[in-house]
Amino acid sequence: MSDFKYLGALVSSSGGIEEEVRERNGHSSRVFGMLRKAVFQDSDLSVSSKRLVYMSVVLGVLLYGSETWAIKSRTMHKLEAFHNRCMWCILGITSEQQIQERITTVQLRGRFGPHCSLEGIVLKRRLRWLGHVARMSEERIPKQLLFGWLPKTRPTYTRSTAEVERQGQTRPKKWSYC
Repeated sequence: MSDFKYLGALVSSSGGIEEEVRERNGHSSRVFGMLRKAVFQDSDLSVSSKRLVYMSVVLGVLLYGSETWAIKSRTMHKLEAFHNRCMWCILGITSEQQIQERITTVQLRGRFGPHCSLEGIVLKRRLRWLGHVARMSEERIPKQLLFGWLPKTRPTYTRSTAEVERQGQTRPKKWSYC
């Protein structure tokens, strides 16, 4: 078995998170779609109320387990793209408006409010989780794995001069370290 679900997160045998992020993106997109007309396109609700619902519900689904992800820049770009599309919808900005008014991502984030960089949100969640693990007792497995060390160094193999000469190679005069 190469991939399996554990506590709602997809665990891959390769250790990558691309499939997990794709799945999380799909789940959060469905959640956003269910709340679109009822909350995000409701003109009676303020932007701050919409932002709170978005940050707690949609981002909660999107970033579930992100504290332990090793995110590559391409994966973060996909997450940011979804986040930007949601912000446009919440603020009521159409793609035509964006082009006509030349609204940049920085301006979009400024209109949406503080704490809206997804990379910053993931970093904040990681730091919160790290603080939680740091306060655990010493016998807990997460703390042992995170702060543990190996008692031995890795074994190294070096060839002797006689072995190099037996194989017909000449010994370099100066070893390079590049």
